[in-house]
Amino acid sequence: MRLNLFNFVSSTILTHIYYDTSKQKTLSIAAILLGSLALSAPAHALSYNFTALGDPNGVNGTVPVGINDNGYVVGYYANNTSSFIYNGTTSTFSDFHDPNASGNTYAHGINNSGVVVGNYAATYNYGFIYNGTTFSDLNDPNSAGGTYPSGINDNGDVVGSYESSTGKQIGFIYSGTNFSDLNDPNAVYGTYASGINNSGVVVGYYNDVNYTSHGFIYSGGTFTDLNDPYGVNGTFVNGINNNGDVVGYYNDVNYTSHGFIYNGTTFSDLNDPNANAVNGTYAEGINNNGVVVGYYPDTTGHDHGFIATPSASTNVPFEFSPEQGFMLGIPLFIGLRYLKKKRA
Repeated sequence: MRLNLFNFVSSTILTHIYYDTSKQKTLSIAAILLGSLALSAPAHALSYNFTALGDPNGVNGTVPVGINDNGYVVGYYANNTSSFIYNGTTSTFSDFHDPNASGNTYAHGINNSGVVVGNYAATYNYGFIYNGTTFSDLNDPNSAGGTYPSGINDNGDVVGSYESSTGKQIGFIYSGTNFSDLNDPNAVYGTYASGINNSGVVVGYYNDVNYTSHGFIYSGGTFTDLNDPYGVNGTFVNGINNNGDVVGYYNDVNYTSHGFIYNGTTFSDLNDPNANAVNGTYAEGINNNGVVVGYYPDTTGHDHGFIATPSASTNVPFEFSPEQGFMLGIPLFIGLRYLKKKRA
């Protein structure tokens, strides 16, 4: 639950200035407080329409992970060894499977040319690039236990992670010819690169000394933490578009997962209305039109895919948690009571 900051403080102030509305000083202070809050409140946020996306072969669940600007979605499902490509124009699913796989094939990302990246299970987990007709292996030469490509941009740059000889995950960028390691300096137990846009900005997450996950943005050789303020038990950043919009999910104080979108300044929750309060929502990918894909698990563990489409720009004031509201209310109440006693 998030509360409306402006309404909360407005009611707090107005409740206390009734003691003496003839005091111009008190009214001026109230006006300043209200005005500053109004100016500091974000003006707009996007609302989303959620559409279910379930592969008919996904008896035990559908997990959409990536989407391009043409409305093609890639992902995988739980009950057999294949991944899928969903054509948003014809509303049809096409299954595919890496021919070298002896286990599952997991598609994770797709660019605007329709090139797909992911990994498949055999002796180890191996990375692949699939152009619609041909599979090519993509394995980091430093990998000792598996390569996991996660995202691809329109330049053909691929990001992901590989398992080192110590068992730790190391992020990588593949530029078409060369692999380069990508390790967040704050990482203790692994770095996971998840998405890359056409400007070469990379997003992902890392695990600290307590195994808590923290999101990051990597740009121009610099790592910047990106943590949802409500993600006290971890933030996982999964995708970025060319506008710099970022999606992922966070775990709250109860370890419930909530999808989010970050527009460069503000975090907004992105939760499927059909998701339950225990298992939550996972936002996985975003295209340049702001369309998001992800999934939510039901109480039986069945995963339900979704496509979330921006509907309209609406006025949404700054929101905060009940705990934050309580802490904010204490100094406001004391200050206003002090003014009342001073006038007496």
